[in-house]
Amino acid sequence: MRTMKTKSILFLSLLISGFSISQPVNVNISTNPLPDTEPFIAVNPVNPNNLIAAWMHVNLNLKISINTKTSTDGGLTWGNLYSFPHVSSTFTSADVSIVFNSAGQAHISFIDYKLTLDSGFVRTAKSLDNGITWSNLVSVCSINDAPDKPIDRPWIECDKSSGPYTGRLYIVSKSYFAAAPPQKVWLSISSDSGSTWTPIRQLDDSIPCDLLTNIMGTPTVGADGALYVAYMSWHTALNPFPRVICTKSIDGGINFTPYVIAIINGASGMNDSLYQGSYSLAANPAVPGNIIFQSTDNRNGDPDILELNSMDGGITWSFTPVRVNDDPVSNGIGQDMSWAAFSPNGTYAVAWRDRRNSGNTTDTADTEIFTAISTNGGLSFSSNYNLSSAPSPFINIQKGNDFIGVCLNNTSLFTDWCDLRTSNHEIFSNSELQLQIIPVQEISDNATSVQLFPNPASSSTTITINDKHDSEWNFEVFDVLGKSVFQKMIYSQQETVNLNLSSGMYFYKVKNASTTISSGELIVQGK
Repeated sequence: MRTMKTKSILFLSLLISGFSISQPVNVNISTNPLPDTEPFIAVNPVNPNNLIAAWMHVNLNLKISINTKTSTDGGLTWGNLYSFPHVSSTFTSADVSIVFNSAGQAHISFIDYKLTLDSGFVRTAKSLDNGITWSNLVSVCSINDAPDKPIDRPWIECDKSSGPYTGRLYIVSKSYFAAAPPQKVWLSISSDSGSTWTPIRQLDDSIPCDLLTNIMGTPTVGADGALYVAYMSWHTALNPFPRVICTKSIDGGINFTPYVIAIINGASGMNDSLYQGSYSLAANPAVPGNIIFQSTDNRNGDPDILELNSMDGGITWSFTPVRVNDDPVSNGIGQDMSWAAFSPNGTYAVAWRDRRNSGNTTDTADTEIFTAISTNGGLSFSSNYNLSSAPSPFINIQKGNDFIGVCLNNTSLFTDWCDLRTSNHEIFSNSELQLQIIPVQEISDNATSVQLFPNPASSSTTITINDKHDSEWNFEVFDVLGKSVFQKMIYSQQETVNLNLSSGMYFYKVKNASTTISSGELIVQGK
């Protein structure tokens, strides 16, 4: 309990977030009469207005190529279409991801393979000009490097810390989804900016995936340079139940220690193939040891987005999952296809496909893209916000439209997704969600202090004010959209306030006659 309290205070000292909201504005990135699916998006840490979007594009010959476009104005406009060449005219591509290093160099990864599965590679390239042009492609590993064909879903990550392995690139891939079990999770490393890569090594060796198939590893690198990879395991010799595993390396991917994120609830799995089960792991680049695992989960009777967090580098995890989507529990509405990311200063965002506005509870209902924000490392989340300016008819692609893209800079959230609103599969993005970062008021006068207890609160909290200058104060509470939802004048140095607020995350300010003397985060867990 002492450790959790210390971490909470640390987050409060970092930032307060709100939104500047307008009617959602969506931009069609792909603008192509042929289908485009399964996108990714990344933002340049050196130039936060520079974005690169990548996706799978179906050509006239029904082969898939990887296309990219860039934006230099924060996603308002997109240009510089680039299409990556194949190893052979008989090849097709899939599963693209992008990462920037701390110097603003972009790296891309995807698979290029023959449908007969007798040849294929994980391929990478880098861009030194914000994604306008790309270097020659380099092969990381081959489909024939292991019997399980280890080239599926090769996610790329980079160490952007100030530690000894800064700049190191990691690619985590998995067995081809239809390969004979046991399927595995694989790692390759580059220490020379993607020019060469180490031979693949198995990551699930100590706790195998074993009875589970089509299980990907999702990598992330922490603020201290630790590499984490999440995957799922069902190895009955170690545990009779399926589990979510986080394996961790503190020496640049050489040695790993596995930890258990959770034992999988028996009702969590998706039985309906039209719901896209998904999961991701993200490490806070501002707070060492804070990592968040989110996934699509069916335990409440319909697919929800649930989250677990760790404050000690993956050693221990929160026991009770946080439900990220805020529609009524067990209402039959399915949320799926989720992805998540951190901003450089520690704001975390989850985005997903949501059916709540469709008017029905079917799996093929119209979908929109929703998001929620956490500013305290996953302890709680904002109200949900709809990023779609128009609904999309359901996209009935069970393999080949498995992901959406999410990234943040310190002021904005960006997502991209496959959308059918034009009657063609297009890649759309939001362009307007602004995160207004407001530093928490630091109290320099030791004679002035404000305490709220309890916090988290239920229906009420007691405000204790030590302020030698004034005898009345204004206590105001805001939701995460920046809207004032509660206000009360305080006339004594200790007063209990009945909040009458719904459960959720809020921010408060205490003002005297001239200035804000305190501000912070208020969690309500009651109504």
